[in-house]
Amino acid sequence: QRCRLKDMYRIVLLKLARYHFQCNQDRLSLTYAQKALAEDRGCEEAHCLIMKLKHRVGQRDELTRQYHLCERTLAEVEDRRPSPETLQLYQRLLQARSPLKT
Repeated sequence: QRCRLKDMYRIVLLKLARYHFQCNQDRLSLTYAQKALAEDRGCEEAHCLIMKLKHRVGQRDELTRQYHLCERTLAEVEDRRPSPETLQLYQRLLQARSPLKT
């Protein structure tokens, strides 16, 4: 029961983070994405959303730090590398000169 409720909480946090991202409310989106990571450090979706947020506000160094944090965390927690989609997102964000519209 506790695990199920914890998963539901994380899902709601991610939905709120995505919603606020789409509404260009970056601070709220970041807050909810970070709360999702506090619940599940290996939540790849939250890491990706934070990378998009860092890109949108022009924080390229923070974007790179977040990707490397994602890499380290997934290696520690799940003994795996980020998904090909996460790697592609990171590379696409690094190559983009202006923020992506997602």
